[in-house]
Amino acid sequence: MTNAEQLVAEGEQGISFNDIIDFFVTHWKFLLIGATLGFLMALGETLLFGKYEAEATLVNNSGVERSGVERSGVGRSGVDYLTWKSLRRNLPILADRISETTEVDEGYLKVLSSAKWWHKNVVPTFAIAKDDVKETIGVSKEIQDAESTRIKDFVIKATGKSKENAIENLTVATSFFQSGAAYLALKDVVSNYQIELLNSESEIAKNSTTSEVELAYLNRRIADLESLMVRFPGNAAVMPQTLNAKNAKDGNSKYFPITTQLIVASNDISELKEYISRLNNKKVQLMVINDFLLEAKPVLDRNFDGLSAIAELVQIEERVRNNVQPTDLVKTVMLNSIKHDLISIKTRFTLELEPPTFISTSKSGYLKPAAIGIFFGFFLALLGSLCSIVWLRYRRQKL
Repeated sequence: MTNAEQLVAEGEQGISFNDIIDFFVTHWKFLLIGATLGFLMALGETLLFGKYEAEATLVNNSGVERSGVERSGVGRSGVDYLTWKSLRRNLPILADRISETTEVDEGYLKVLSSAKWWHKNVVPTFAIAKDDVKETIGVSKEIQDAESTRIKDFVIKATGKSKENAIENLTVATSFFQSGAAYLALKDVVSNYQIELLNSESEIAKNSTTSEVELAYLNRRIADLESLMVRFPGNAAVMPQTLNAKNAKDGNSKYFPITTQLIVASNDISELKEYISRLNNKKVQLMVINDFLLEAKPVLDRNFDGLSAIAELVQIEERVRNNVQPTDLVKTVMLNSIKHDLISIKTRFTLELEPPTFISTSKSGYLKPAAIGIFFGFFLALLGSLCSIVWLRYRRQKL
């Protein structure tokens, strides 16, 4: 047994510099074997899985607000910071779902189902980086805060065994970035329509019944006031200039002339009829949404390519429109809104998130993986040597 092992086993003295040297002299073969194995494993992994690296930049035309439907979130242009955080979390889940539900060879899509891949290989470039803060001293804080989270572009990287394979994997990654993001946005729009349909149907039914009951009361009140005007013609004076309709609605209308009360009640009936008409129009629009969802939901359940799914949903919208008369403005307004949402998503993830026009490739370096392999191999060997000494000490104490 070496001096270092004996010293640790007995535990009676401190460890000196000579003991440390003695430890490395004794275990140098084991440490060398560990470092060599780590180097070979890292080198082998580099040769098998990452010989070439391809890189592309997707220009993101973000930061411009467009008018649009707020419930769908398609009023923004490009991909903003909050949308990117959501995509980075949901795109790996979508890739994994596609891999599990489709029978085709998933290929590089399986790699894209890893959340770590998105954190490492998709890097957003912000309009104002940390290094640019000193150069923006004259810019207002509001603009600095807005620009510091505005994404100019996305740098995407992918590796492969050959140059062609790296480019192919990068093409899959960039294509999935766009189509997957479009699918998630489309899914949100359809879900919002579904929620609106479920919530609005019960709300409209409740408000319609309440309004019809109130309308019946107001019509009866009109009839009673007209009867009173016949019985008391002298009280049917015009409302004085010091009074107005607002005051009449404060609960004091019964003290006003009958003619004034008739005007107030007639105005209430007119407003209530307009409200009922709007409820009926909304009910008609919900029927349009329901017809659209009946065909749209199955598409999203089988087609996970967002851009392709948008094309199918546009065709569904056109089929629903063909069954609507051009003069039916109520239904046409709803169909125009649906079409606007679909086209906005397509524009957002095709034209405003521009496909890469230039792809660069380079060989992956061997130095960094080799250094990492040597370090971890040496560390594990060192840890194993220390554990063997501790175990020897434990055995000696048992004896």
